[in-house]
Amino acid sequence: MLTLYHRDGNRLVLTHYCREGNQPGMQAKPFDAVRERARI
Repeated sequence: MLTLYHRDGNRLVLTHYCREGNQPGMQAKPFDAVRERARI
């Protein structure tokens, strides 16, 4: 298994590669670091 965080243009995305051939992905939402907290 391998999980990569990378930029795609101006987006930060995560792609997970697994032995089963699945490739689920996620995209980070933009936030204002002064007014908001990053939620993980």
